[in-house]
Amino acid sequence: MGLRPTKEVKINGETFEGKTVVCVGANAGIGLAKCDYLVENKVSRLIMACRSTDKAEKARQEVVKKIKNDSTTVEVWKIDLASLSSCREFASKWNANPDNKIDILYLNAGLIAPNASLITSEDGLEMTYACNVLGHLAVIEQLLPSLALSDDPRIIFTGSSGAKMSTLPDHPGSNKRTPLRDAWSIGSYVLNAFNIYTDTKLLLAMVVRELQESFKNHPDEKYRKIFVANYHPGFVKTTISNKDHYGLSSLLSIPVDFLTNRYAITPEVGARPGLYLGSASIEQLPGGEFWDENAEPASLTAQYDNEALRREYFERCIKDAGINPSTFPLP
Repeated sequence: MGLRPTKEVKINGETFEGKTVVCVGANAGIGLAKCDYLVENKVSRLIMACRSTDKAEKARQEVVKKIKNDSTTVEVWKIDLASLSSCREFASKWNANPDNKIDILYLNAGLIAPNASLITSEDGLEMTYACNVLGHLAVIEQLLPSLALSDDPRIIFTGSSGAKMSTLPDHPGSNKRTPLRDAWSIGSYVLNAFNIYTDTKLLLAMVVRELQESFKNHPDEKYRKIFVANYHPGFVKTTISNKDHYGLSSLLSIPVDFLTNRYAITPEVGARPGLYLGSASIEQLPGGEFWDENAEPASLTAQYDNEALRREYFERCIKDAGINPSTFPLP
């Protein structure tokens, strides 16, 4: 698992000029770094989609200071990926204008839930699974027509090579909360929160491969051009280690903060592989792949390469997200 990139990731910033980009999880960390770069490179319309609109608006006020093109607009929209209804409300608002095009959909938001009070979503699902996997699928389902309006539509997930540390059950479990391991808590702490996080990151990588397979063979030709990618940014200093965000005691946060301050890279560096995937010529980009911190295709685990297992988990995710299976058909 790479903590830092070993080479410079080169980005063709000119390709962002005039494009419409939706960036989910945009008020801090990697998402915010992407927003800064996008407006500096003359993106036409940028949607900062966040759970906290107050934090997002403060971030937006800083982003607009970096605008290099008078025609660039930056908006804050509310979305909570841990809530299926919030994902659909966001998409419904967007789809109210049938001319709303999306060139790039950046899905940065992610969650570790070490606080026992945060382990269940409003839909009765394990929170990490709901936020890191299902919310993404729910919003993509609704935004497909807008992506299809683009000549070069791309969906780019922020993943983690921490997925290499995970082993999923040989088949999706029967637990209605999650097909993965469930939370094991003592008092207010979830002792296996990091394990659940890496499980969801492996699952996400598997889902991305099946998404690309679905688009490649989709009966509706306009969806076949959608490119999907998932990348590891490296070990980035973000709010994921913020004890106030999760209500953790200093006993847990101090060692995390020490490691972060000593070894973590900046969000600006961590954002570069994602920006590369949004800007490189599509002919250079094999779809559905997992990309490392150097923006190079990488392997994960034997389960990641198991097509039958990927499909089982994909079908379970589609079911849990309440998605019509015909939206993402597989051959």
